[in-house]
Amino acid sequence: MLGTVAWSVVAGSVRSQLATAAAAAARAGHAGAAGGAEGAGSIPAQVYHHALSAGFSRGFLVSAGIASLMFVIALIPIRVKRSDLSGPAGPAAAAAAPEPAEAG
Repeated sequence: MLGTVAWSVVAGSVRSQLATAAAAAARAGHAGAAGGAEGAGSIPAQVYHHALSAGFSRGFLVSAGIASLMFVIALIPIRVKRSDLSGPAGPAAAAAAPEPAEAG
């Protein structure tokens, strides 16, 4: 799941950055300049590196959220009261305790 999140953000970031670069090039009157010196169909290194960092940053953010949710879910069933920690109280509890079995 985390890989899907990370690579989806990478793909979306690359698409949006290339579209922005193409629109800026079109406004400037440079037809086909969005690909740069790398040629058509390739992704400029700066765009790719930024997309990777954004994607994996989002993946780590989602994993931190999942870990926090798991922590909260693990805490819910663990409900210890002060009375549970004190143990049996008084002589009534001692009388109710079973006696050890004798060997023999």
